[in-house]
Amino acid sequence: MKIGVLTFHHSENFGAVLQALALQSLFLSWGHQVVILNHATHQCRPWSRWRDSRGRLANPIERIRGLLHQRKYRDEFARFRQEALRLTKFLPDSRALSEATRGMDLIVTGSDQVWHFSREPRYFLHWNPPFAGKKVSYAASCGSDFQPEANLEEIGSWVRAFDFVSVRDDFSAQLIRQVAGRSPEVVADPTLLVSPNPWTQVPDHKPKKYFLIYLLGPSPAGLASWMRRVQEQHGPGLWIWINGQADRIPKPPPADMKIWHAAPGEWLGWIQGCEALLTDSFHAVLFALQFQKPFFISPTDCFRSPRLADLAHRYDLARHQISHMESSDAISLVSPTARTIERIRVHVEESLGFLRRVLANQ
Repeated sequence: MKIGVLTFHHSENFGAVLQALALQSLFLSWGHQVVILNHATHQCRPWSRWRDSRGRLANPIERIRGLLHQRKYRDEFARFRQEALRLTKFLPDSRALSEATRGMDLIVTGSDQVWHFSREPRYFLHWNPPFAGKKVSYAASCGSDFQPEANLEEIGSWVRAFDFVSVRDDFSAQLIRQVAGRSPEVVADPTLLVSPNPWTQVPDHKPKKYFLIYLLGPSPAGLASWMRRVQEQHGPGLWIWINGQADRIPKPPPADMKIWHAAPGEWLGWIQGCEALLTDSFHAVLFALQFQKPFFISPTDCFRSPRLADLAHRYDLARHQISHMESSDAISLVSPTARTIERIRVHVEESLGFLRRVLANQ
């Protein structure tokens, strides 16, 4: 079967490129022909780099840090995409997407935040001339439980045109029910469906023992003292911080080592080898679960909170969440429990079942 995947592979974000690779790898392992439709939303293009994900002007100091490091950072992602993803030629508009997908059996949109209501209609697979095959969403996320109220009727009609609809989180399911009158299945992120080991690289100069910080938002209050307490409690070990931004880099925490531009495979290797991870990233949590590493979910902003809250509820991760860095129990290393591992196993089987039904129905 010929399958096209439309997602956020152009984003210079570790989770974004790895979830695209995961879905590609799954379909290939099942014997299908699959390509990543090489389209980029306007939010991944250069002019948007002076604004944040909600359209606000970027902090100038964060932007200057980005200018200092973005070239090497982007080069790592560009190299990874070219080597790991089966990309079409660049598809800038609806006509190009229509021509590239002619003759395909189905298109999958997702996963990741492709269904925020501010997205282009193309991420809802709406373009002209229209696609004649089956339309599927897999683990599409609205990104946040707060959405713009414009174009709701159009979005509802676009979603109703899908043959199969699934989303990644409960709040996305509720939003899609409201605008489209459909009840999507809530499925697991693609990164849980396959092993990350084939893509994981051991970093150069990796210390024997280290704790890892990967934060997409600003450092939470009290972070420096919390880092010292972790070292005092759990013995000597370096703190390593990995940058997760190309354009607007928040002030790094006081780590012993700073990694400014890791490749995606190297990023996985840092997670795999750490004593524990502190993060506010949805996908970093998932890979910590895959590698069964102790991790802490950092206090975060209201934009990321719904995704992390949904993840914590679904997989019983409340023990990993830190509400205040100063709290007395916030330094105990917490590994994934048997209950969490079983919940993930069941959810993965249900999610694979969804995809098998999609493919069997073709």
